[in-house]
Amino acid sequence: MKFNYFLFFIFLFSLSVKSQVGGENVYQFLNLSTSARQVALGGEILTLIDDVNQPIWNPSVINPDMDNKISVNYTSHLAGVNIGSFSYARLVSRRFGTLHGSIKYLDYGTIIGADEQGNETGNFNANDISISIGYASNLPWTNLFIGANIKAINSNISNYTSIGFATDLSFLYYSPYKPYSFTLVARNIGTQIKSFNGTIEKLPLKVALGASFKLDHVPLKWYATIDNLQNWDISVANPSEQTSDLEGNVTDEKITFLVML
Repeated sequence: MKFNYFLFFIFLFSLSVKSQVGGENVYQFLNLSTSARQVALGGEILTLIDDVNQPIWNPSVINPDMDNKISVNYTSHLAGVNIGSFSYARLVSRRFGTLHGSIKYLDYGTIIGADEQGNETGNFNANDISISIGYASNLPWTNLFIGANIKAINSNISNYTSIGFATDLSFLYYSPYKPYSFTLVARNIGTQIKSFNGTIEKLPLKVALGASFKLDHVPLKWYATIDNLQNWDISVANPSEQTSDLEGNVTDEKITFLVML
């Protein structure tokens, strides 16, 4: 019961703690969720053991129960932007284990091109695609699992093309006889091998710690994720929160480690 109260306390004081990093790396689509279940749970859940979509985010959850399961996801956004994925798992043998394959894409649709003066130069298309294969292994005589994805990435913007390779590495503690599980995931460790304009850009590396806990005698399960561990300071002052005194001195918003709304 004490552990349950502790989780409840953490839940109350974490509802409004939010952060976001974007626009700083290439292949940002790799960190966009395509699974409806994943999005409904917040987009960053890492310990779904029974979902064939989950290995895209956490390869250490690959297990024999996913054998022959297929998942196809598609979402149509505004302005003709489409995102989707295909996932499939196959048990090779009881001795070897299970392989997981996935395809993830983002189609930006037709975009109106323009020069520096704003003159339209015609339409062009842009899209991203990633193909990955993953595998997980149970460390002997333990409840620890280690998994990895290997990904080939292609991105096209008009006549420009970029190619990259990346890997995901993760560790999972899971036992079907215990109500809790923990995982540590490092996604998108890799590099471009062909850039758009000769300048190599960084991939959107993301390190996250996830956990889940099933309550006793209640059909509820709690999930928690600590995200962006590779970059502790992701705070950005909100310009709309600036204040000015009578002399015109501007004071930016004060950023603290936790912001409670």
